[in-house]
Amino acid sequence: MSGINSALAVIENDRERCLQYEELLLKRDQLFRECGSIMTSFTKEFGDMITANFELKIECIKKKKTISYCRRRMNRGLAIDTARMNEEIVTEMTNLIDANRAYEANATVFNASKSMMSTGLQLAQKS
Repeated sequence: MSGINSALAVIENDRERCLQYEELLLKRDQLFRECGSIMTSFTKEFGDMITANFELKIECIKKKKTISYCRRRMNRGLAIDTARMNEEIVTEMTNLIDANRAYEANATVFNASKSMMSTGLQLAQKS
């Protein structure tokens, strides 16, 4: 009889955990919706400034690349070839964008795995 009682207690405990888990999922979904709404409002309010800031950063990088190219050529005693300089800058900017995208993809995967491990640890601690 005690075996049946302990089995019932385990089932009831699992049921309570499932209810808690469902409540947490609903709360998480609500927070995601609120976050999305806030991000939308933020983007509407500051989107033009964010874009302008990004464009200025790109222009600054291009200027730095131009200065670097000119210094390298002058240090070697070579003439500055504007067409080649522009070609090199475009190539470097393309490589920079590719590297940035790869970094962002890796960071996303890392954060997802970190989140899953954290959730797993939290569930393990509760059991």
